[in-house]
Amino acid sequence: MELIDEITDSQYHSYQRFWHQYPKSRKRYSKFKLEDLDHPFTQYKITDFFRDKDSENYKAYTRVLLKMTEEEFSDYEMIKYQYEAK
Repeated sequence: MELIDEITDSQYHSYQRFWHQYPKSRKRYSKFKLEDLDHPFTQYKITDFFRDKDSENYKAYTRVLLKMTEEEFSDYEMIKYQYEAK
């Protein structure tokens, strides 16, 4: 439930910001779309959530939830690290 709350709060705040930032796209940000969950920032939130809760098993939990193989997860973590290390 904590993960769900964190993701929905994040999406809600993003939609609010985009609603004001892009007035011509208000229709787009008036309804939640499931494909928004596939956004890398949402995936990063999921990874960080599991890392904070269980630093030993976060990789397994994240891989299951994001439906990744070990190789895909390794690539994903490298991209995430590069983004965060900018």
